[in-house]
Amino acid sequence: MKAISDDLRFIAAFTAALTAATTALRASGCRTATQVGHHVKTIESLGLTINSDSEVVQRLKIFNNKRNKSFYDVAGAVSDQELAEMTKLATALQNQVTQWLKKSHPELL
Repeated sequence: MKAISDDLRFIAAFTAALTAATTALRASGCRTATQVGHHVKTIESLGLTINSDSEVVQRLKIFNNKRNKSFYDVAGAVSDQELAEMTKLATALQNQVTQWLKKSHPELL
């Protein structure tokens, strides 16, 4: 038995990616209002903040829906492949935001 379910590991990886997107948004001097859809707006902001690829933004939006389903609706909704992809995407996004911060906002590091 695993100590932490794939669902919770997926949610943690998604949260890490969302935190990276929030960091870029706030470093740019902006923030979203806490309301329905604010996670999607934060994800979409990646195209404007770190000039993220639209494919990355779209994938994160899909994973946001998967996170919501896993968190609120049903356990066991996350596949091994989705978990691996979300973990890889979160790591890559964290690295991109860190590099962007070094270049664009070194005073924040």
